[in-house]
Amino acid sequence: ETVEELLSADRAASVSRLRQKWITEELFEKWQQQAQLVCDVAGLRGHDAQLLVEAGITTKTDLEETDNTTVLQLVTHVSTTKEGQRILRDGQPPDATEVDRWKQFAAREDQKHAA
Repeated sequence: ETVEELLSADRAASVSRLRQKWITEELFEKWQQQAQLVCDVAGLRGHDAQLLVEAGITTKTDLEETDNTTVLQLVTHVSTTKEGQRILRDGQPPDATEVDRWKQFAAREDQKHAA
């Protein structure tokens, strides 16, 4: 399967086809949102997208329109949760410099990666 197929996949049908109880439509949607963010924001890493989606920042527009302080507060909160710790894998939570870098990535024009 390709990223393009993931992004265009019907959630319910995909979850049914995967036949894994732990894969819910909500989780599948998060995977789609994470993949879309990484495609839309060049330079954004997979775990960055995971943290952002968990924080409710699910699109490039969300990232562009949310001020840096709020983004930092949201991802800092996520970093303290069980899911955030799983995403970080003993790494450090993002700081203001990293959030600023994400915002700069999002502000670039014509940067969409091929899916």
